[in-house]
Amino acid sequence: MAAVAGVSRRALEKAFSHYCYCSPLQFLKQVRLYRVRAELCKAPPGTSVTDVMLRYTFTQGDKFAEAYRQLFGELPSETLKHPRSGCPVPAIPSIRSCWDCAHQTAPEVRGDRC
Repeated sequence: MAAVAGVSRRALEKAFSHYCYCSPLQFLKQVRLYRVRAELCKAPPGTSVTDVMLRYTFTQGDKFAEAYRQLFGELPSETLKHPRSGCPVPAIPSIRSCWDCAHQTAPEVRGDRC
């Protein structure tokens, strides 16, 4: 990411810390979790959480399920059980949405939403 942005690794980490209150890796993990949820929400019957999890490079099922639950308030298996029409597909976070949230919402109100 730093090479693509044309900055040093440390500069990238400082920018993420300042604007997103997380590291670049934490941000990418959150993006991957949102993509998993989007796929589970649209998955046809017979889809396996494990297959989707592995497709997005999560390899430890218990840690994945806990991170997913903390972010979305339910386990991935519960998301998969929703009727397809009743599963809200979230917008995948972007750097811009991270910055907007971090700078327009007071920290005590923001919580972990950003």
